[in-house]
This record gives sequence, structure tokens and C-alpha cells, in this order.
Amino acid sequence: MLDIAIGKAREIENVLFNLGYSFYFAISMKEILIFKIFDDLDNYFSKLQS
Repeated sequence: MLDIAIGKAREIENVLFNLGYSFYFAISMKEILIFKIFDDLDNYFSKLQS
């Protein structure tokens, strides 16, 4: 479970790194917070598309 969260955080990190940001802090966060971030992002993008 944590491996999945770290993998997702690293995918996002690569995107943000290309934009000039660092997402390393997410890897050290508890997985619940990481998944909450992804849920929030999913909700945000769902609203944009509707």
C-alpha cells in the first residue's frame, strides 16, 4: 500500500520537478495524506472536465 503511494508521489514529483517544484515532502508524508492529495486532485480535475 505504501509502495503504491510512494510510486504515485514520485510520478507527480517528476511532473512538478519539470515545472520547477520539488515534491519530495510528499514521499515522507503518511500515506493517508498522500492519498487525500490524490483524491483532492481527482475531484478538482473531475470538476474541471464537467
